[in-house]
Amino acid sequence: LGLASPVLMNLLIQFASSDWPIWQGVALSLGMFSIQAVGALVEAHLEFLRAGLGLRLKASLVATIFRKIMLLRQDSRVRYSVGKMNNMITTDVDKARQALRNLHVLLVTAPMKLVVVGYFLIRLMGRAVLPAAGVVA
Repeated sequence: LGLASPVLMNLLIQFASSDWPIWQGVALSLGMFSIQAVGALVEAHLEFLRAGLGLRLKASLVATIFRKIMLLRQDSRVRYSVGKMNNMITTDVDKARQALRNLHVLLVTAPMKLVVVGYFLIRLMGRAVLPAAGVVA
């Protein structure tokens, strides 16, 4: 949704330099506002879902690691105090959670944005953008 605003802004600029009816300009302005509002709501909802999934992931990983620690022999557990083991578990689980979030951005969000932005660049500037994109890559 965030990439639709520049398209609407382009249409709004075209509206300002033409003799289109006023209702079309109002509709474009309301469209830009609606896209921003819906985008903010969708992003907040996805963040809420992502946080819930992260908490469930953290709880299950901590429980699994703790269960595995409890299966160790007593002399193996003597090396670290309970507090140090708890600190290591939560730190490692938080790192795993952050890695999964970054992996989602790397594998899903970034390629989608690259394709959409590439399409808009080619539509705006023509095929001359392809050699420049090759040089940048």
